[in-house]
Amino acid sequence: MVSVNFHLTDFCNLRCKFCYAHFYNTQEKNKLQRDQILEILKKLQSEGFIKINFAGGEPFLHPLLGDLIHYAYKVGLKTSVVTNGMLVTKEWLDKYGHYLHWIGISCDSADENIEKNLGRGSGTHVASTIHAFEMIKAFNTNNSKHRIRMKLNSVITSLNWQEDMKNFVIQCGVERWKIFQFLHIHGENDSVCDELAITNEQFSNFILKHKNLEKQNIGLVPENNDAMIESYIMMDSEGRFYQNKENVYKKSDPVLVAGISRALQQVGFSKEKFLSRGGLYSF
Repeated sequence: MVSVNFHLTDFCNLRCKFCYAHFYNTQEKNKLQRDQILEILKKLQSEGFIKINFAGGEPFLHPLLGDLIHYAYKVGLKTSVVTNGMLVTKEWLDKYGHYLHWIGISCDSADENIEKNLGRGSGTHVASTIHAFEMIKAFNTNNSKHRIRMKLNSVITSLNWQEDMKNFVIQCGVERWKIFQFLHIHGENDSVCDELAITNEQFSNFILKHKNLEKQNIGLVPENNDAMIESYIMMDSEGRFYQNKENVYKKSDPVLVAGISRALQQVGFSKEKFLSRGGLYSF
């Protein structure tokens, strides 16, 4: 195995319309304690996982995020976090940045109005994204022994598929840009599917428009709806693997009960699709 996306928390400080990680059916009483999370991280490492990506919700709302990244780093996992960037601070980077290999910031448009219409804040998210990347660049400049690698994540919808984001992406200074086609997950984002869904052709046109960013040494990683099915190993805040099965989430028993291998078998995973979407890259 290579990488697992651990959705530490269901809470978020934004209300993105397209979000497919609300986890409406998770139970607060079943949320993991610190020692349970540490046990899971150790089990993942011992089962051969290489990378742990902390996500949410918004992972920076989890009070133990920095502590968990430090522990994962100590046991030998490559560490990553995906965030909306609004809670990243210089103080946090100075304390925990040395244990973080990758940071991905989610921003879908260079237009503040589009971000606002998508539910990403009140009109300052583009500026917050640029500011967060600038703080990470400063950390990298000031630390000769460790560099946090940067990527941008964007969801392409009916509101932004015609946009030219090249200058914004270059300004962010990332080396990797993951570009997702809006994905409908039943029970998560049903109410906006008709409003935000785009065709495969529209998604392909957006990718083609930005293809020359590769000449700037920015790796484009497009993922249409099919590429996202069974190509990720995901874990929820209750310590259960889950998988997109025909646009519905299927969940395993808790891994601390069933074990890593059995729980993963319960939801399935396609290594071939993982490789075909570019999941195996330099950590």
